[in-house]
Amino acid sequence: MVHVTVSAQSVDDAGKVKVFLDCSSCDEAYFRSEGKFVNFVRDPADADLHAFIRSNYSSSGRTLQYQFIAFDRFQQQHDTSALFISNTLTSAERRDLMYQHFQW
Repeated sequence: MVHVTVSAQSVDDAGKVKVFLDCSSCDEAYFRSEGKFVNFVRDPADADLHAFIRSNYSSSGRTLQYQFIAFDRFQQQHDTSALFISNTLTSAERRDLMYQHFQW
């Protein structure tokens, strides 16, 4: 597994890495408000990093599959990870966990 690290040292001229978020179950407004070193873009062609988050549901919760694909200056790096979210969590707790794992 190759880790794609987004940090203050790897930013574009505008000061932020451009990220295309493809996630139907994410609170995109929350991600945008919390993202300090990223700029979420609407067009995947404008992105330095594509973040795909997919949900697989079960009776006890859901597993989120994260896939990150970086382009150009990040030298075609790829990374995948998973996060389990229990049904017992509140919506705010689920949202926070999803974002924490995203910025990992």
